[in-house]
Amino acid sequence: MSSNYNTYICAWIEKIQSNIQKFKDSEDFTDADKIEFITHQYHLLMLINKALIGQVLFVGAKPIGDQL
Repeated sequence: MSSNYNTYICAWIEKIQSNIQKFKDSEDFTDADKIEFITHQYHLLMLINKALIGQVLFVGAKPIGDQL
């Protein structure tokens, strides 16, 4: 079984980590804002996970290539 990994996945994960750190450093969020933020970050991670297991492809994003 081969997989097609995207070169940007590591950068996307780093961006999510950065977003979470900025979120932790800020105190300007309402409870609703917090829920929306965490939900959005979770959905991004789940999208990356789906790409890694071959359930979705990122159209227009340069792939690393086929890996076994």
